[in-house]
Amino acid sequence: MDRKIRSTYKFFIQMDDWYVVQKKIIHFFQNLGNVYPHQIKNHFKKLKYQLVKYYEHPYEKRTFLYLDIISWLNSKIENKSIELIIKERFIKNSQK
Repeated sequence: MDRKIRSTYKFFIQMDDWYVVQKKIIHFFQNLGNVYPHQIKNHFKKLKYQLVKYYEHPYEKRTFLYLDIISWLNSKIENKSIELIIKERFIKNSQK
């Protein structure tokens, strides 16, 4: 996994396409090895809290268009499949 993280990091640098959201995600995965298993859920919650702030940001929201990281984090936090999380969100949004 360390090799994948380094490769992704280098890719973003080469592309000069480096957004705050991407940095926070990479930083999260870099530090995941230092987290005890019973602390992982709290780290998912912290990352979600950090990323949600950028969800409506004009430049940062581009990352969310390509990667539904918030749904993925919710699936990890709630111990549900990502499919179920997305389905629930779709139903909730369609009822508005």
